[in-house]
Amino acid sequence: MIVIAPRPFAEDFAITAALERALAPHTIHIVADPAPEADLVASGEILVTGFEHQRCEAIEFVLSMPRLRWIHSLTAGLGSVASMETVDRGILVSSGAGVFAGPIAEFALASLIMLARGLPELVLAGGSRSWAAGHPLGWELAGRRTGVIGYGGIGRRVAELLAGVGMRVGVVTRTPESHRRGSAESVTGLDGLPRLLEESDALVVCASLNPTSVGLLGPDELARCKPGAVLVNVARGQLVDEPALARALRAGTLAGAVIDVTATEPLPPDSPLWEVPNLWITPHLAGGTVEGRARMLDRFAVNLPLFAAGRGAEMVSVVDVRREIVTPNR
Repeated sequence: MIVIAPRPFAEDFAITAALERALAPHTIHIVADPAPEADLVASGEILVTGFEHQRCEAIEFVLSMPRLRWIHSLTAGLGSVASMETVDRGILVSSGAGVFAGPIAEFALASLIMLARGLPELVLAGGSRSWAAGHPLGWELAGRRTGVIGYGGIGRRVAELLAGVGMRVGVVTRTPESHRRGSAESVTGLDGLPRLLEESDALVVCASLNPTSVGLLGPDELARCKPGAVLVNVARGQLVDEPALARALRAGTLAGAVIDVTATEPLPPDSPLWEVPNLWITPHLAGGTVEGRARMLDRFAVNLPLFAAGRGAEMVSVVDVRREIVTPNR
């Protein structure tokens, strides 16, 4: 089979023996941009997408690959793979959902502790070799209420960690009927979002990006937030309206925020977000651990021989793309 990848695997990952064995029977073509390589791309049956420094969107490859039968996204999010083009053509889709659940949840917990205790200000004061005079008292996570938005692998692990430190966790998800409550006190549909925003001392955004979730937290939603709440976004930048977030932080509606993702990445140096008070921006590395990156590639290495052998039913993390792009009741 012919596999199309937008970047060499070795440039982004440590190549394992398992991956080498999985790739050995197949032809691999590295194509950064499908437009000038139309004939080569057209022969591909498998597309691997979701590389960190990928130049072109996955849908650009999909539209250029008439023989395409399977797409594997290395990341949990599908991005442009979540399209009716993919659904209508019956293309099998699998993803890296869950491979980063542990490290991203740990990052979210660390971010909440950082915001609750005002640690960035203390670190900055230390850089000037002075005590932070008049540093305000922080607050404890235990006993506080957290709203987790999205309850996939990442959201579930976030709920487990936060419940473990004594937080009361409420969850909003598109499909509450398909989830057990787990570590959360409550799991509701999107109709429960307004109440969750009003009652939560902290919000952690873990939802996947798809046509139904763009701008999920817009001006109206952020205006509903409990005064003094904090927000952590470890999902995708497009889920949160960035100008509205900036206004909420400047007005004090939100006391602070950590965003590991932005609508434009990398965030340009002239972006006004850099100047927003109490907004801490990290470069999309919440899942950036040695172990997590190894799991990304392991998932593809497991699925490739199964797909080649016609054992698609045994593949892991197969995604129902139609469900991802159906607009839920709001």
